[in-house]
Amino acid sequence: MLIFHVLLLTIFCCTFALNDYEITVPTFLRVSLLEPVGLFVQWRTIPSFQINPIVGYKVRLSEINEDLQGTYTILHENELVIISDERPEEPYNTEKQQDKFREFKVPAIDIKDDLSIKIRDNIKYNRLYEVRVLAYREDKDGPITDPIRAKIVKGDDYVVLVQRESASLCIVSMSSNSTPENEVTYYHSENVYL
Repeated sequence: MLIFHVLLLTIFCCTFALNDYEITVPTFLRVSLLEPVGLFVQWRTIPSFQINPIVGYKVRLSEINEDLQGTYTILHENELVIISDERPEEPYNTEKQQDKFREFKVPAIDIKDDLSIKIRDNIKYNRLYEVRVLAYREDKDGPITDPIRAKIVKGDDYVVLVQRESASLCIVSMSSNSTPENEVTYYHSENVYL
C-alpha cells in the first residue's frame, strides 16, 4: 500500500511540474525587409511538453513615434550604402513595452527550428517599428523578447532596412541584386554593422 501512495504522489508531482513548467523566451529574433513594403520576422522555437504545450507565438508590432527633425545622409562607395542620422541618440529602453501594439498569432507547429511570419498589413516606409515575440500556452503568456526596432527607409533610388537590436548594435541591410530561378526571385542581402 505504501508503494502505491508513493507512486501516486510521484505521478501527481510530475504532472503538476509539467503543467506549470516555465515558458522560456524565444531566441534568435531576426527582422528582414520584404518588398513590396513589409517585414519578415523569424525566431527560434522553444521546447514544449505534451501536457500543457506551447500553443503558439505572439508577434507584437508597435509603431514608435519619433522626432523627425534629423536628416539622413546617403554615401555611395563601392555599392555600400551607409546611413548616418544626425539627431541626438535617444535612450534605448528594452524594459518598457509599448502601450499600443498589433498582435499576430503564429500557431506552434511540430518543428525544431525557426518559425516566421510576413507582415505587410499597414507597414509603411520611413516609419519606425518595434518587434517583440513571446510563446504562449492555453493558460498563460511567456516572457517577451527584447525589442528590435526597424525602419524601412526609402529614397529615390534605394530601399534599406535600418534596425537596432541593442543599445550598441545597429544594422543596415539592403538587397544588392536578385537571382531569378524557377519563376522565383531570390534577393541577396548585404548587412553593414554600425
